[in-house]
Amino acid sequence: MDGKCVHRGSYAARSTSIVNHAEKPVANLLSPFDNLIFVVSQKALDELAYERGSPRIGQLHCKLGGVFDETVWHLGNALLPALERPHEIGTIYAEQVMLAANTHFAQAFGGLRPRSEKLGMLAPWQLRRATDAMVSLAADEVSLKDLAALCGLSVSYFVRAFKQSTGDPPYRWILRHRVERSKSLLAQTDSALAEIAVMCGFADQSHFTRMFRSFVGVTPAAWRRAAKF
Repeated sequence: MDGKCVHRGSYAARSTSIVNHAEKPVANLLSPFDNLIFVVSQKALDELAYERGSPRIGQLHCKLGGVFDETVWHLGNALLPALERPHEIGTIYAEQVMLAANTHFAQAFGGLRPRSEKLGMLAPWQLRRATDAMVSLAADEVSLKDLAALCGLSVSYFVRAFKQSTGDPPYRWILRHRVERSKSLLAQTDSALAEIAVMCGFADQSHFTRMFRSFVGVTPAAWRRAAKF
């Protein structure tokens, strides 16, 4: 740290530890070591504190040797699909997970106060603007920052208000919309599943099948047979 050798000890499986990048950390790993690194920027901490009217968070703190934090563990697992199949995951999914991670780190390790005010909903015009943009843009073009700006809101407030208004976070709302669109194509056309997958914004037929089954409970092929019976 800052050019000085500091022994941090060993880390147990699933543990979370924090280092300050301003101290220029360099790690000497003497044995095989799997880890997932979350980079929480000062700008992100400043925005969270400003939105809540809280004091600025200058640094995150965690005891030496790390701690087991169940939320961080689950957030890491939520990101694994994006690392394993990046072509299937749009920017908006990664943004949602990172927003959740930044918020948790700020609260658990930076002293940010949890929200106490009642959660609001989007106004009809805000919901219409957001959903129109989400429908018209491709998966890799949708940005939470842009959607929030259309509604005149911060990203954090927009995500919470959108879920309160629709029942789904933005990423899941997009998937649900695409699945519903695919039903019309499955029932009314003879297009191949691979073609429908592309037309509805899925990465490929495999991605389409997994998402369709997760929402509907059956595969697209099985649903089409039942719809045309």
